[in-house]
Amino acid sequence: MGYRSSAGIDIDRHGLDVVACRVLMGKLHHAFTGTGSIALAAALPGTVASEVARTLPGVPTRIGHVSGVLAVGAVVDQRDGR
Repeated sequence: MGYRSSAGIDIDRHGLDVVACRVLMGKLHHAFTGTGSIALAAALPGTVASEVARTLPGVPTRIGHVSGVLAVGAVVDQRDGR
């Protein structure tokens, strides 16, 4: 099931990998923050984000949020088991 953005645009669920929102100071943020999107795109193994978000190398993660859809990518390297 999709949703309607704050601008009244219908968002198709097939164009999303995860739906998220940011709450700042007790209020729903009007968009999804840049720092939050990077953290979600990185989705380290063992985190909730890694269980729900599609994170494929070289493919942006599409985050559905209040204002629409944000596509963001991250490269995560594991070194020395960390």
